[in-house]
Amino acid sequence: MLGLPFHPLVVHAAVVLVPLAALAVIAAVASARWRERHAGLTLVAVVAAAVAAVAARFSGEALAAQLTEPEAHARWGTLTMIAAVALAVLTGWWWVLQRRDADRPGQRGVGVLAVGALAVGAALACLTFVVLAGHSGSTATWTQRLAAPAAAEASPAVAYSLAEVATHADAASCWVAIDGGVYDLTEWVGRHPGGAPRILGLCGTDATERFRAQHADRTRPNAALASFRIGDLA
Repeated sequence: MLGLPFHPLVVHAAVVLVPLAALAVIAAVASARWRERHAGLTLVAVVAAAVAAVAARFSGEALAAQLTEPEAHARWGTLTMIAAVALAVLTGWWWVLQRRDADRPGQRGVGVLAVGALAVGAALACLTFVVLAGHSGSTATWTQRLAAPAAAEASPAVAYSLAEVATHADAASCWVAIDGGVYDLTEWVGRHPGGAPRILGLCGTDATERFRAQHADRTRPNAALASFRIGDLA
């Protein structure tokens, strides 16, 4: 859209709409006055929040095909989507039940209380998951962006043989050779979005083929890799 990835655009809608919808549902369940004044607005909000959360999650998968998607961010994004959809379903169900009970003054059924409690639980889950999804996504993005300028300024002049790279083959000291460069990924082992095992399997090797097969020319992984360059492969 306008030359920009769709995910960063739609995710802002989810970040705003999901918490607003969750708070509106909590207010509706707790306050008859809120229900009377903002019934339609609350229902519209939960539906819009669910749509935004679904769009954000699936656009994130599409973006991951071009760049990368941090594992934690993907997990929290999926949970946010599930919670937002559940919130919409439970709110609609609760609204039908409480409207039915409104025609029977003094008789508030157990069903409306139980479903209302479930809706509040889904709302609290939405608030929690959207915060964790946003935090994990922003952390991954800014960590890599801040590392990029340092990489641009570096001009490695040291050359290492593949035999020397092979002596750094564990989590304590993890070097890899990729496309004629040597990279010290020791600090990245525990920070890799896909988990430490994916990096540990490359330590001490020429990982060019495996890195290119996974990331090709994606901007973000290559920028992250560049920040760890320590020299050239002799």
